[in-house]
Amino acid sequence: MPPDLEAWEDEREAFAYQLLDYLEDPTCKVFFGDEAGFEGDPRPRQKWVKRGSRPTQPYQGSHIRQNVIGAVNAKSGQLVSLIVPHCDTAVFQIFLDTMAAEVPKRSGKRVLLVLDNASWHKPKVCNGTTLSQFISLHIVPILIRLSAFGSI
Repeated sequence: MPPDLEAWEDEREAFAYQLLDYLEDPTCKVFFGDEAGFEGDPRPRQKWVKRGSRPTQPYQGSHIRQNVIGAVNAKSGQLVSLIVPHCDTAVFQIFLDTMAAEVPKRSGKRVLLVLDNASWHKPKVCNGTTLSQFISLHIVPILIRLSAFGSI
């Protein structure tokens, strides 16, 4: 629970209005960015085996995992994405450099990149010259209220 629930709700409401202003602004391209990880390890399945035998699950010796980091412009459908082995500050910087190349800065046009609050999305850890090409707007975290009987 946030220390000041009312202030937190006001901050979320202000964020929503600010985002709507950017979305309605014809001089602003709004991109929504995030990253996701995908695993391809085989899952144990039920199978017919001889009574008393010990079934085995084949294992390739390493985990199959890929991450995708990307941003999409909901109005135009433009997608900028990379398939990467993991996500951290260095990988996010490579993504920003790629996005800067694919979405060049134009005079009179602004590019807004809406991100969650992952530690590697912060300007303190990214290369300031690339990040300065974008207006970064961080989503105010969502509060999930749980009761004794589950989520409400």
